[in-house]
Amino acid sequence: NSAVSKVVIHNRVDCCSERIDGAKVYVGDVFCGQVVYEAGKVIYEVECGDAVGESVKVVQNDQYLTLCEVQVIGVPSDDTPLVIIVLGFFTLQSKEGRPGTPSKA
Repeated sequence: NSAVSKVVIHNRVDCCSERIDGAKVYVGDVFCGQVVYEAGKVIYEVECGDAVGESVKVVQNDQYLTLCEVQVIGVPSDDTPLVIIVLGFFTLQSKEGRPGTPSKA
């Protein structure tokens, strides 16, 4: 578990950038906040107030969501060291679009 201060989301700019509108950010089961789309904006920061959890989720229930990068800013808890996910490790996406698969995430 880690204490997450904020999540920084880099949105796509080539097309469909409005899809990020309404995306919700969670640390574990703690709701941090919701993204409000602004035309021309690329980077969105969602404050999490040092919420503690073992996972971070960015979910969009109404439409496809394509993100370029997600940064999680925080510190490890006293119980668990910080784990950095690098190329070659497990990735997850909830749905497969065209022609995406989880291995491409």
